[in-house]
Amino acid sequence: MIESILFKGISILMPQGIRVGDVMVKNGKISEIDPSISEDAELIIQEPSLLLMPGIIDAHVHFREPGAEYKESLYSGSKAAVSGGVTTFFDMPNTKPSTTTIETMAAKKEIAANTSLANYNFFIGGTNDNLHDALNVENVPGIKLYVGSSTGSLLVCEPKILDEFFATGDRLIAVHSETESMIQQLKDEFSDSTDPTDHYRMRPDTAAIDCTKMLVKLANKHQRRLHICHLTTQQEAEFLAANPSEWVTCEVSPQHLFLEGPGIYDQIGNLAKINPPIREGHHRQALLRALKQGTIQMIASDHAPHTLEEKMKPFLEAPSGMPGVETILPLMLTHAAQGHWSVEQVSRWCSSVPAALYGVE
Repeated sequence: MIESILFKGISILMPQGIRVGDVMVKNGKISEIDPSISEDAELIIQEPSLLLMPGIIDAHVHFREPGAEYKESLYSGSKAAVSGGVTTFFDMPNTKPSTTTIETMAAKKEIAANTSLANYNFFIGGTNDNLHDALNVENVPGIKLYVGSSTGSLLVCEPKILDEFFATGDRLIAVHSETESMIQQLKDEFSDSTDPTDHYRMRPDTAAIDCTKMLVKLANKHQRRLHICHLTTQQEAEFLAANPSEWVTCEVSPQHLFLEGPGIYDQIGNLAKINPPIREGHHRQALLRALKQGTIQMIASDHAPHTLEEKMKPFLEAPSGMPGVETILPLMLTHAAQGHWSVEQVSRWCSSVPAALYGVE
């Protein structure tokens, strides 16, 4: 093993912008960054096209351990993460069992301590009867509330219980924002559907904006930190821009930024089935504008893998979710190379802003 490597004259993304300089790596770790390093090394690499930038914080992944390791484990998920430049991930609670108690959180962290290749943390899931554990579990990025359909007990949509969550404590609340009653009302209408394009009709934009308005009202009422996960609609982007709040932030995923219906459903069918759904082009364009204008503060992958066999089931039986933790940075950098935004913006959306919003040192 080579113990020391010196990179000469590469681009380095610093807090004050991109600078050209040298980087010394000893025993696999960066030991020095300087405009010029004169120290010798076993291997000297002079490649001016190289770029050193901060690791990505993906604050929204669904690794499948415990309970569905045949899809993915914390080891394999973290391996995918670091292969794509993600050095920190926050995992969601919809595992089996769900991560909704102090005990299930401790068990999950023990697995990660022994197997994860990246830095990690885990959201605790909110249920109709676990407020005490959600408030008292130690060292988590926040409470995740599924206000729209999920699995098992991970659905909190009763106004009284939602109000109690927002009124109690000061821990950040991250939400899946869709109005459950609207989704349920449409189930019968599409009960015989075989068309994946129906997915965004079954979970309409009205369900998303209705829920987001309600949640923002709760956050402002109780002065509680609210983070809206995977924004998908033009209406939400315009509402948040017109109603800025110091208590409210949001994220967008690459699949909602770069893919649109109905075309993507025609191309890949159930592989495009995710919640909230990939919508029509005018929503995608609005999300791009909102990201560039600062209404959307950060990027997160919503990485949620399934087996190909599961995704190839008939439309209504196929699970929702697609992978993405290993492609979030390559996608964002590709669009930077095409001139849509800068590398500095990518680093802000994927690294420094998530660190600030979640208090990562």
